[in-house]
Amino acid sequence: MTDCASPPPRTDPTDTGPDLDPASDTVGIDPEDTEVVPAALMGLVTAARTTYRAMQANGCYPAIMAVGAVEDTVATLARISSDLKLYVGDYSGEGRKAVERAGDLLGQARSALSDARHHLALDDMAEPELTQPEVAALIR
Repeated sequence: MTDCASPPPRTDPTDTGPDLDPASDTVGIDPEDTEVVPAALMGLVTAARTTYRAMQANGCYPAIMAVGAVEDTVATLARISSDLKLYVGDYSGEGRKAVERAGDLLGQARSALSDARHHLALDDMAEPELTQPEVAALIR
């Protein structure tokens, strides 16, 4: 996507850092409230879908910011899957193994996104690389 008059990219565009502990903000969460986690999970899905729709409709954002946000989100999902693995394991050994594999894949995805962010940061003058079908669509 293109960068429509956005500020120059920062080293950590999401301001969360790779070592942010998302569990550090649990103050005020009632550990006995059975609605907290289902509501948070639905909020997670809603936020991801809203973000996807926004990115599809609007190409005016810095690529490094998008990659950084997705990287940090994937890192958080990996942490969630780590806790989920233990929880699912209480109910199903095979389910635990499947969640563990998913967590490993999330870790690999985060690493790849980190590499992408690193390359974008190295080339702060990065221009979008259009493929032949994208170029043809622009000419039409």
